[in-house]
Amino acid sequence: MNLSETDAYALARALQGLPQVDLLGVSPLVHMMIQNWVGRTPDAGDIEQARKWFGTPFIQQVFAVDPKSAAPNAVNHDQYVPRLPKGVVMARTAGKPAGRWLDDFMTWAKGRAAMTDDLFLEAGGLWLLSLATARRAVLELDFGLIYNPIYVLWCAGTTYWRKSTGLRAVEMIARRTTPHLMLAAQATPEMLMARLAGEQPVNFDRLTPDVQAAEIAGAHFAGQRGFISDEVSKLFAKKYMEGLPEVLMEMYDSPPVVEQEFKTQGRLIVRNPGLSLLFATTPARLGAIFGDAEWEDGLLPRFALLTPTSAIVRRTHAQRAGAQHEPPGALIKALRALYDGLPEPEQASVLDGTTVANLRTVRVQISDAALERFNVYADALHDFTGPSGGIDERLTGVYGRLPIMALKVAMSLMLIDQAMDGGERVIDLRHWARAQEIVEKWRGSAHRLLSDLNRSGDQKNEDLVLDFLRLAHTRPPSALEIMRGARIRRRVDAYAAIDALKEAGLIMEVDTSGRKGYMKA
Repeated sequence: MNLSETDAYALARALQGLPQVDLLGVSPLVHMMIQNWVGRTPDAGDIEQARKWFGTPFIQQVFAVDPKSAAPNAVNHDQYVPRLPKGVVMARTAGKPAGRWLDDFMTWAKGRAAMTDDLFLEAGGLWLLSLATARRAVLELDFGLIYNPIYVLWCAGTTYWRKSTGLRAVEMIARRTTPHLMLAAQATPEMLMARLAGEQPVNFDRLTPDVQAAEIAGAHFAGQRGFISDEVSKLFAKKYMEGLPEVLMEMYDSPPVVEQEFKTQGRLIVRNPGLSLLFATTPARLGAIFGDAEWEDGLLPRFALLTPTSAIVRRTHAQRAGAQHEPPGALIKALRALYDGLPEPEQASVLDGTTVANLRTVRVQISDAALERFNVYADALHDFTGPSGGIDERLTGVYGRLPIMALKVAMSLMLIDQAMDGGERVIDLRHWARAQEIVEKWRGSAHRLLSDLNRSGDQKNEDLVLDFLRLAHTRPPSALEIMRGARIRRRVDAYAAIDALKEAGLIMEVDTSGRKGYMKA
């Protein structure tokens, strides 16, 4: 498996016996491993154990990191993310790893979209698994039915974070495995309902034969579709898109039927909806189109709200496209095996004599141990939402839905494992442990997003200055160099941020050969 940049940095410092820097995004497994090494330098046995957990390539990844360089993702201590109680934190279990397809996807995706954040790409891989499942697997619990379609939102500044590059990599896999399940990236709420209800596009007769074939195949999965949008504001900020949030919220839990009445289309019925959404936007646009109401009414909490795990993106040099940039055949084959291994819809008659696609599902099970850990995790997050939990009330909906999101992720991991290896469709402790680890990263990300939306322009500029000063410099940069390096547009704003940080004692001014520069205090 590929280590994240933050995990590799933390392990590199631990292996050199250096004190740990407080980092955001260290996985529970790496955190537990490092805690076991406190007070001593890891020996050969420790390294061999790490090799068993992470695979042989981890050594090359860790030793490629300079442990004395600036931390890739130092914690912002103004951002409060409550830690799970000790008995709730889980490490991956020993034995066969869960969801190795996801590791294989990440290896390819990081070669194809090297500058896209790992957290984004990992969620993109999970989105592909939910799309290929097409709502045909269900976990029955006493409080309801759990299906694995997920809503994902990548939120980061434009260009620098390479969101579109990552989205194209994910879409490439989707279009090579299940193109008939993909919807157009933009549609009005009425048109979306019509497509999900099985209506053909009005220009069907003018479409090319291959597109017509995809439309016919997709009609069997009319309500179980996915779509990707590289700018969510196109879907929510327009007057003619009113009503879309309500449609998406109603479909999130995959109810048996969703009905709506429209002026032009009349009554539209979507049977067994199972939408898989992968959207992207910037913090500025998200803040402009969504306010507190969308946090509190449940729209945003239905999404995995993902933000970059590192403040710095290191540019990778362009290369000629080669075979390694094409999706591996084994990756496509396994995803297609997941799709083909689940039952095809049947044609069923309705009262007026017409036929509709009747979606068939398989029941999946969950082991006692995994169900127990689900309840432990759900209890912990429920406690955080209470009066003494200390979280922003806008995150209450996020915390309430995270345990179910973890079940969806665990189900996806189990289904792809079963498609590749055979066996029973049972979510076991391995699947739950990895799912909780993933969703915990989503929890921290939701806090980062809300913190970013809350920050004033002055605070953002101060953070940009501190991030720039964390980098290695041959000499303390001047105020002008800080303004340019931190990408602050106006000189007056950069100088004000420098003065405020200096007054707060967070940076200091130094004089080198008659030249003023600045460095972290």
